[in-house]
Amino acid sequence: MTKLTRSGWLSGACATLAILSTLGACSSSKTTPATDGSTTTADGAATTTTVDAAKAADSAATTPDTAASAGDTAGSTGDAAGAAKLASSTGAWVIFPQTTPAANPDAAATAAANPAMNVAGTIDAFDAGGGKTRFVLNVTGLTPNMEFGSHLHKLACADTMAGGHYQNVPPTGDAGPATVASPTNEIWLDFTTNAAGAGTATTTVDWKPRTGEAKAIVIHVMRTADGGVAGSKLACVSMVF
Repeated sequence: MTKLTRSGWLSGACATLAILSTLGACSSSKTTPATDGSTTTADGAATTTTVDAAKAADSAATTPDTAASAGDTAGSTGDAAGAAKLASSTGAWVIFPQTTPAANPDAAATAAANPAMNVAGTIDAFDAGGGKTRFVLNVTGLTPNMEFGSHLHKLACADTMAGGHYQNVPPTGDAGPATVASPTNEIWLDFTTNAAGAGTATTTVDWKPRTGEAKAIVIHVMRTADGGVAGSKLACVSMVF
């Protein structure tokens, strides 16, 4: 029989303790679920991440909402980038009385009935870029299926029935306004009403009205002819530049 020395016995005992210690460490290792769906060993020796399927689905579901939000932002930007409004019609429409020729009672009755008696609506002016201006007219309440003339005038409705047409380049010398009257030198918004008595018109000119020199929009009884002639004034609304 082999006899163990003191040093040999101690050496063997230490080896045995080392093995037991290692086994104890391995058996005590456990996993702790992380809040994000991953698992981590208690001693930090190794980490295995597992994506929770339900959470992944929730995350994916939020992506369309983000895209929609981006779309809404783009829409707002588009609106903000629209043309700047320079002026708009304001206040109630002023209805001008019509003359009644005494020579013909039937004509008098016809003339007395103002086809714009119940007019309503607005006119807006927008900056069209490059020094240009775009005018948009939308009106209702007029006689159906009828042609009308409409212009930007120099004065207020109560001041001599808005005076004459506003002109970008006024006449010089002894020349009268008719000599320079045109759809490019004035604002002409002629229109024909539909069966419901509504009408629209749009025009764009290469200039902007001078501040304080244009104050009203007037509707006339007929479409504008040469020299800016459009018959009697029917109705007027304030539009100050």
